[in-house]
Parts: sequence; structure tokens; C-alpha cells
Amino acid sequence: MEKHSYEGLMPAYHFQVSFLDEGGQEDIPFRDVSGFDSELQVDEVASGGENGITYRLPKSVRYGNLKLSRALRSDHVDSITQWAEKAIQDFDITFKTVLVSVFNEEHQAVRTWRFTDAYPVKLNVSELNATKNELVIETLELAFKFVRRDL
Repeated sequence: MEKHSYEGLMPAYHFQVSFLDEGGQEDIPFRDVSGFDSELQVDEVASGGENGITYRLPKSVRYGNLKLSRALRSDHVDSITQWAEKAIQDFDITFKTVLVSVFNEEHQAVRTWRFTDAYPVKLNVSELNATKNELVIETLELAFKFVRRDL
């Protein structure tokens, strides 16, 4: 029977989220991260005089929102939640660069994505339900200008 090798594959559970601005870098723990999707949009142009032909021309890149989720803490409100509330409630928007890094077994970054000019667009708190024994989850959604892979 053939053995499968997992060498070189990146575990989805060993990651870090960092926020960069003029004040420096702040690493914030999150339960999960999603929203790495990007899509090349196209314009469809009908061929003049040939009804059966449509040209699909590249137009621009569209990104989804970066979604960061974590358990809500009772002991304090951190600077990232304050930043999000200030943007959403007071319309006082400041931009940050967000780094999402995946690590190997030696805790070395093997892949890092840089989300440039990120800002909060949605802050959500999970449903409260007295019949379930679950943590309250806070989800922060960020829009950004573009994403690039550093590593």
C-alpha cells in the first residue's frame, strides 16, 4: 500500500494575523480567517456583424472581504475592536495593512498575504442562545485595496 506524504503541505490551523500602521505591528489571535478570494472581471463585447461571437475582455480584479473571527472576551476591548467601532459607528476610517501568515512546524512563516489599505466594513457578534453552550464569536470584515502574496 502506498504511503501519502504531507511534507510541504501547509496546516490551516497554524497562522497569525498582524495589523500594521504608523504605530507599529500588533498581532491579534483569531479563530479563523477567510476571504482570500479574488476574481478577474470581464466585459462581454458582442462582435459587430457576427451574432454568434462574444469577446470576453479582462477588466479589473474584484476582491471579497477579509473575514476574521474570534471568541469575544469579557475582560477588555482591544484596539482592533475599537478601530472597527470607530470606523463603523463614527465613520472615522483609518487604513491598516493586514498580514496573514501560515507557519510550518518550526513556527516559520511559509506563506504571507499582505492586505493593503484595509478598513472595517462590518462587525458582527454571533447569536446569543440560552439553550446552547457556545462561545460568543465576533466577526470583523475588512475591505481592502488589493492583496499580494509576500512569501
